[in-house]
Amino acid sequence: MIQRKNSLGGIYIVHDISERKVVEDKLGRSEQRIKMKLENILSPARKMKNPVLADIIDVKVIRSLMIDFYKLANIPIGLNDLKGNVLVSVGWQDICTKFHRIHPEASKYCIESDTKLALAATPKELKSLRCTSAKTICGI
Repeated sequence: MIQRKNSLGGIYIVHDISERKVVEDKLGRSEQRIKMKLENILSPARKMKNPVLADIIDVKVIRSLMIDFYKLANIPIGLNDLKGNVLVSVGWQDICTKFHRIHPEASKYCIESDTKLALAATPKELKSLRCTSAKTICGI
């Protein structure tokens, strides 16, 4: 900005960059998490003991991608680990998320169905299985 001596005023331009700073901070933290995960995976000196899927992927980034995919294609999608833990679910039916996955007895059947589907999955092939809780078709 140029200022002149003996001037009676000035023009100031101010930009609020607080939102940008918040986004940059989140991005920096996400990059740090990814770097630490990669170091743990790749470094023989820092072996992870029994790593699980959530340890080696960035669930927040995957969730964001899955939300965008659901908005675009309107296809419900989920990401579970091999132990049946739901890491991300987008567009799932309320009966699944608000009852079956919460009720202990029904949840056992959901995990069983998820595990069977995961073990049967092969690249470029669609698999389906009748959900033992809802008596509906579940699919990969």
